Amino acid sequence: MLSSAVDDPETAKVAFQLFASVATILKQDMVYLPNIIELLVSSIENDNEYVARLKEEDGLDVFVGDEDNEEESEDVGNEEDIDFDETRSEEDDDVEGYTYDCSKLDEKEEALDAVREIAKVTGPAFTQYLQQSFDAVYRTLYHPHEGVRGAAVETLVQLCTVQSPGPLLAKCLDVVVPKLREIISTDESKDVVIKALGGLRDVLSELGPAALASEGHLEAVHNALREVINKKTKAQRTSFDEEEDEEAEREVQVVESAGEVLPALSKPRHSSHNKVQLCTVQSPGPLLAKCLDVVVPKLREIISTDESKDVVIKALAYRVLHCIGC
Repeated sequence: MLSSAVDDPETAKVAFQLFASVATILKQDMVYLPNIIELLVSSIENDNEYVARLKEEDGLDVFVGDEDNEEESEDVGNEEDIDFDETRSEEDDDVEGYTYDCSKLDEKEEALDAVREIAKVTGPAFTQYLQQSFDAVYRTLYHPHEGVRGAAVETLVQLCTVQSPGPLLAKCLDVVVPKLREIISTDESKDVVIKALGGLRDVLSELGPAALASEGHLEAVHNALREVINKKTKAQRTSFDEEEDEEAEREVQVVESAGEVLPALSKPRHSSHNKVQLCTVQSPGPLLAKCLDVVVPKLREIISTDESKDVVIKALAYRVLHCIGC
């Protein structure tokens, strides 16, 4: 099954789901963990989900991809257009564009989900695979597809929160915290931004002071929250062809997710590692105090003003003020 999963995306997806399910039962006694991690990392690193579409020649459309899979070639609905103009070279002159093989795209997302679940439940047995998995997952943060980027964000955060304090955790956090801040600011997908904000919340809640130990981490969180509150992120300034109600719901979810980060900063929490977060409202440091000084009065004013029609800011106001007890 392991060998066949490499060649068939549908088999791979089922296998990866099975691996994650078995891991929840066997935990650190999972005997074939080395083989499974190797397969998952290979799937994450593989870029065979891209299919090049050649320019028309003699009235025929020619595709470059998995020629053996006739079913996938015939299923037009199983592909999505990609814009790769920035990476084109002279050798790509005959290439009209690129599409996704969605079955292979789903395989990659399933592999990311499996790594996240296995890392969560196998405990110390996963330690030797942390660096390898972290490196592979990090590279997928730059994937063109938002589903893959979102899965990568969640998995990368999980690879941090499962660790105990130490040099490797500090090294990972030095990468992850600034990267989450960057994603919140620059990613055009509201779904990815929501997951990045959830990642900040989880890192702060689970790891406590360790998440803010390095220089610039608290400032990164502070700046990310300010951008969301002021609707300055790229995702909040980007609209897609969605229904108005759906777009409004996404806007609310983005701001609500930011509202869940602030309580993680302002209240002590017990994590699964029995570490208590020490960054409280009474000892927040200048940046958090500055953030509260700016946000709290603004939100109180919005709640008390009946004329305010901004459902997004109202959602943030109620959630944050309730959570931090202001």
